[in-house]
Amino acid sequence: MLLPELLPDVKRILYLDVDMLILDSLGELYRTDLGNNILGVVRDFPFTNDKSSWSYFLLGEFGNRYFNSGMLLMDLVAMRENNIVSRFMEFILETSQHYLLVTKMLLMYSSFIM
Repeated sequence: MLLPELLPDVKRILYLDVDMLILDSLGELYRTDLGNNILGVVRDFPFTNDKSSWSYFLLGEFGNRYFNSGMLLMDLVAMRENNIVSRFMEFILETSQHYLLVTKMLLMYSSFIM
């Protein structure tokens, strides 16, 4: 989540977990219009469709916004403009003792603060 600061000259990045299987070009995905969003994500359908799932337990009414953090299209410019790194750091310091999946929870948090 430090990429906006680590890569100051990069405008956009496509993050993929190492266990992703790529079968075609990533160009179209990379060029996806994010509108006013800082992240392009894929909702984790089994969790977001079931109100008894742990996504609802963790996120309450926002459980339907749970997503797979293994594929992220990140608008680093918007993240810089909105001070996302410092906001993440504040959030970590205030709340990390409550979470097992800190990185995932940070990503979820970022989708709510925009």
